[in-house]
Amino acid sequence: MWFVDDADELFDPFRTDEQALSFTHALADESVSVVFAVSTIRPIRIPEHCNTRIVFPCGERTSDLMAGVPARLLDMMSHIDADNAGRAVLIEGTSACLVQCAS
Repeated sequence: MWFVDDADELFDPFRTDEQALSFTHALADESVSVVFAVSTIRPIRIPEHCNTRIVFPCGERTSDLMAGVPARLLDMMSHIDADNAGRAVLIEGTSACLVQCAS
């Protein structure tokens, strides 16, 4: 199992160093679970890179929809949900539900 924080630069297609290549191979290997955090979803190919994901909605509807949050869940959320630390959407394949992450 891999845990990678700030993985944005590892998705850079021009990186050929050992770390980036190992990360790419781990993502492609179905026997390896990879948990990663990124600041933007732009370089991520869904579901190729991640069939299961946790999305922390930013409150900007278009961005949240592009991140895979279903419109019906966004319609259920209030401004309180958007301001609530740890409020997230768990997306597994085609299903999604609201979750609360706590430390």
